[in-house]
Amino acid sequence: MHLGMSDVLVVAPIHEDALQLMRDSGLGVTDARGKSPEELRQLLKTHRALLGRAGVKIDDELLAEAPQLRVVAVGSVGMDSLDLPYLYSRGLKVFNAAGGNRNAVAELSVGNAIALLRQTHKANADLHKGIWPAMFQRPEGFELWHKTVGIVGLGDIGSLVARLFLAFETSVIACDPYVRYVYDQSLRQSPAVEMVALDELLRRSDVITVHVPLTDETYHMFSAEQFKLMKPSAYFMNYSRGKVVDEPALADALETQQIAGAAIDVFEVEPANDSVLLGLDNCIVTPHIAGVPREAMRRLGMTVAQRIVNELTSSNTAS
Repeated sequence: MHLGMSDVLVVAPIHEDALQLMRDSGLGVTDARGKSPEELRQLLKTHRALLGRAGVKIDDELLAEAPQLRVVAVGSVGMDSLDLPYLYSRGLKVFNAAGGNRNAVAELSVGNAIALLRQTHKANADLHKGIWPAMFQRPEGFELWHKTVGIVGLGDIGSLVARLFLAFETSVIACDPYVRYVYDQSLRQSPAVEMVALDELLRRSDVITVHVPLTDETYHMFSAEQFKLMKPSAYFMNYSRGKVVDEPALADALETQQIAGAAIDVFEVEPANDSVLLGLDNCIVTPHIAGVPREAMRRLGMTVAQRIVNELTSSNTAS
C-alpha cells in the first residue's frame, strides 16, 4: 500500500495546519466535512484512516464497509462518541488528541471559580442594564484564597487544575478511584493534594470542579443526593460531559439555594437551547467553550495529525 489519495478521511472540523501537516508528510487527505452518512460510507471503502471529533458518531454502521481502515482518530480529548468495543474488536488503532486542550480547560475552571466567588457575572449583567449599586449594595463575594477546592477526576486536566488552584493558596482535595496521587510535571507526586472519597469531597469543598470522562460509571454521578451533601455556600462546576450531571436536579439545587451557584460548560443535550439551567442568575452557562481557544484547537489538530502520520507512514514502511 502506497501513500496517496486514499489515506485520511476527515469528517469533522480540524485546524488547517493539521491538514497541511498530513499533506506535507505525503498523505492523501480527503476533506469530507459536511458529507452525508451514505457518502461517508462510500468514501470509507478506500481510506486507511478516519479523523473525527467528539460528537461525531463512529460505529459499526458507519464502518460496515471499510476494509482498508487501520486508524480511527479524534481531534479532541473526549472519545464517548466512539463505539470503542467495536473499534477494538476490528483491531483498529484508536486514539485522541490527549493533552491538547488541558491548559484551556484548566484556565476556565479557575476563571469561573473566581467569577462565581466574586459574583462578577451578576455585577456585569447589572451594569449592562444601567444599574450601579450603592456602595454597600455591591456584590461583595468571597476570595478564593484559603478556600477548599474539590477536584473530581484527577487525570491530565484535573492534575493541572490542582496545580493552578494551589497557586492561590487553596486547600485542594480530590477524588478519583483510578488515581493514587496528583501527577503533574511540576507537582510530581504531590502531598499537597489530599485524596478523599466523593462524599467527603462534597461535604468539605467550597468549590467543586468536575473533569471525568463519560462512562456508565459516571453517568448522572451528580444528582439530587450529591447536591444535598454540598455546603449551601458551595459552587459546582462541570467541564467534563453534560450527562455526568442530572440537570433538573442541579437546577432544583440552584433554585432552592441548596448550593450557592454553578458554572456549566457542557449539557445533557447540545445545543442546549432548552436546558433547565438557562435563566438561572446563579449559574454561569457557556456553550461548550472550555477547550476551544485558538491555541488549543491548533494543538489538538497537530497532536492527532502527527499521530496519524506516524501510524500510516510506519505501517507503509512495514508493508
